Amino acid sequence: MVHCLSPLRRFHQSSSTARLAGGLATVSAFLLTVHVYNGQESKKDISLNCLKVFQAGSLDVKSSGAAAVWRPNGCSMRYRSINESVECMMELTDKNLNAPYIVFAGDSRPRQLRDGMVLALTGQDYDRIANPRAVVNEAVYKKHEAHVEYYRTARAHVRFEWITNLDNGTGAMTQFLQKIITSDFKPNLLVLGVGVHRIRECHRAKPQLSQQYCAQEYKEQFLKMLPLLQEIANSTLILWTPQTYVNENLLGPPGDVDAGFTNENMILYNRMITEALLTLPGSSRSPLTYWHSALQASIELNDGLDGLHLGFQTKHHLIQMLINWMCSSLGGEREILKRYRNLMSGTLSENYCCE
Repeated sequence: MVHCLSPLRRFHQSSSTARLAGGLATVSAFLLTVHVYNGQESKKDISLNCLKVFQAGSLDVKSSGAAAVWRPNGCSMRYRSINESVECMMELTDKNLNAPYIVFAGDSRPRQLRDGMVLALTGQDYDRIANPRAVVNEAVYKKHEAHVEYYRTARAHVRFEWITNLDNGTGAMTQFLQKIITSDFKPNLLVLGVGVHRIRECHRAKPQLSQQYCAQEYKEQFLKMLPLLQEIANSTLILWTPQTYVNENLLGPPGDVDAGFTNENMILYNRMITEALLTLPGSSRSPLTYWHSALQASIELNDGLDGLHLGFQTKHHLIQMLINWMCSSLGGEREILKRYRNLMSGTLSENYCCE
């Protein structure tokens, strides 16, 4: 449970946090991709509305003591139990004649999202960074290795690809994206995110490089990746996970290996991505959705235990956003029937983004 807004007061005492939040206002005006699930025009309205879960919103803390929920601007998000999430995946399997395929690629924070998706579908928690009580078999769980698993009880494939950096067209990220393009088994959802390793490498370089120089290189590498993303986007929703908020008070002192992990640097690298997307010609559709709400939720919750990684509650809200989008294509007759039942029983129906 999230307790009131005391963490927010601490955020506003930090000038770097204020700049981070201010940057959100600018980024919120940025035009997001128009992506239609499975290319079906009949689902267009639901898909467009559902993308609001990845845009601006706020944490709704209930005065009654109920668990806080993330509320996108203009609509509500449905929070599903494990059983409800599994039911959705099974219905998607029956509807599409293929099990849902969800892919996460990047560094440790996308890996946390993979772990969060597994938790949401199975109840098994592998993320000891967010939950020190998680029981993990290290012989089976290799956090720095590529891994794909079919979860039979949920009828869903979840894959993680460990990639620490962007590249100039010949590295691990490029090779990974090329494999997706040539594969017959396309993911329904691809979540990407890298950056902190570049920040650290830049800080530790001898002689030390400026973060501005490294961030510009990061931008150029991202631009080289866009044609591959354009091709993948024909069949897959692609989310770019920005560099999320860090709690500098929990990180090492100046001169420590983590000293490059500042909110000022997170802002800088995020700006490089949004600037790169703005260079697309006016008629070009962005191949990905920039996940604004992931950054915003990390600021509002600030619950990471080590200062760098996602906290348990932040991760929970982000995974529910992903599941909302995955289940949006089931919004037809099933949800109409639910709303009819709510109306007949006198229950007010929420204005859900993805239904």
